[in-house]
Amino acid sequence: MINDILNGHFELVKEYPNNPNSRVIGAIYLSKHELELKLYEGLRELSINFFEKYPFDFSLYLNFFKQMNSIYSKTYNGFEPCLSIYAEKFILPIYFYQEEPNKSWSKWLKKPNLCLTKQDQDILKIFMFGIRCMAYTQSPNYEMKKYLGYVNELDMNLYQQLVSMSNAELEIDVITIENAYFKATSNNVLASIEILAFKDNEETYKEILNYINQLFTTGFPQSHQLKFEVKRVDDQQKLSIVGLPDYGANRLFNSAAQYHNLHADIETYLNQVKNGCGFYTDLEEENHIEIDGFAIFSLVIEDVKYMDRFIQFLNKTDDHCILQNYIPNAYLERQGISNFTVKTYLRMCEELLKHENFFPNSDISLKYFNDFNHMKILVEEVNIYVNEQHEISWSDIFLAIVGYEEAEDLGYEEFAIQKFKTHEIWNMYLMIANLE
Repeated sequence: MINDILNGHFELVKEYPNNPNSRVIGAIYLSKHELELKLYEGLRELSINFFEKYPFDFSLYLNFFKQMNSIYSKTYNGFEPCLSIYAEKFILPIYFYQEEPNKSWSKWLKKPNLCLTKQDQDILKIFMFGIRCMAYTQSPNYEMKKYLGYVNELDMNLYQQLVSMSNAELEIDVITIENAYFKATSNNVLASIEILAFKDNEETYKEILNYINQLFTTGFPQSHQLKFEVKRVDDQQKLSIVGLPDYGANRLFNSAAQYHNLHADIETYLNQVKNGCGFYTDLEEENHIEIDGFAIFSLVIEDVKYMDRFIQFLNKTDDHCILQNYIPNAYLERQGISNFTVKTYLRMCEELLKHENFFPNSDISLKYFNDFNHMKILVEEVNIYVNEQHEISWSDIFLAIVGYEEAEDLGYEEFAIQKFKTHEIWNMYLMIANLE
């Protein structure tokens, strides 16, 4: 069976054969043996057998990895299951030792006095090819940084060589382009894009969006990191949507979306990545977000016609992502207060409350209405809202944007007068606080 894999004599079996749009693979079929190997159990056992049966040979192992990647690249978890077996046999026990071997999560430390041979370097090159394959995984690449760290720790010179220059044999592409508008480097083994724009204008952003779209047309890893700066802009943070992480994709899409002629180019990007599950790999925990997030946020705070895209994002993202909670306030920050924008604001809050983790910053929410005319508009729109049919009640929206403790405290004049500029504003606040 191993020879069948090495020679490419296998067929891919779709996980969902009745869905013509699904490309996810669930097994492979070996016609010579009339045998179907399940993706995880069967291929894992086959990989273990290969590593045990065949002594390390660079060309043989590279061919095996390439054939296996033709299978794993069409799965959600990608190449990591195969590479983890390789790491457990050829990397960790050979070059590292466990700090606390009796603990399951013990840290691996580099063995002292290592002197790497040519074969050791070839073993690391195969490992780097596997990491490059992992970069194309649809799911977040949680192990990639760790694996890259192992190679860097063992041979810094080899690591720098492999991550800074293209290598056709290992299918590593490190490509730098420079024109009148920007300089950019794409790196598929690090799954990174770095862009320096020379000017902050519409023409420049159009060229950059064309570059990004072309990258994904040719199959750049969807899970990646994106660095973006504009030359001679002193405060790069001003390029970002207020309240969201000051991050390259935030800067780029927010800056580009302010030119409405470029919205079609941003939509092209969204259509390129909509079938994947890519994440920004250097944003973690509360900043964790899929790669369409900043683009959608940037569009919807510029033009309410993109509300449907925003809602689609809310419906598909998981509860690990919370950055969408900041968008209603960011929308008001961008568009100001009017009957139309407040109506849109309430709709955004309603859609967010259909999901469990909507907890905006109450201090920021209240500041937009700490003005007599602004609070008057809010009262008008809330009264309209409560007389319409909605899935989410006004009282739920109110408690979300004000907060349970704050809502109780603001019922008392002594506390409220520290928050609101005038008694008139507070009295209007009390009017909507008691509506259902």
